[in-house]
Amino acid sequence: MADAFQFKLGEKRRFTVSVPGHVADAIEQHAKLVSATPTEYAADILRFWFGRGCPPLSEEEEVLRDVRQETGEDVRSKKKPKVSD
Repeated sequence: MADAFQFKLGEKRRFTVSVPGHVADAIEQHAKLVSATPTEYAADILRFWFGRGCPPLSEEEEVLRDVRQETGEDVRSKKKPKVSD
């Protein structure tokens, strides 16, 4: 799957994320063990996911990917019909 992404070696983009306190605590704890900052460790997690071929993180994502692959449609963008009274 990585071949589907075009990128230049060394090219980086930034993402800002928010996580619950207990998740931040775990990231900080594990980062400290490997002498990394929490940001570096979070980036390592993302690279690990990418290195595994970007597997879906939930059953819902897996279903959405399957539908999109079969139909070519982005099912999330479909507008839901208005309900009339």
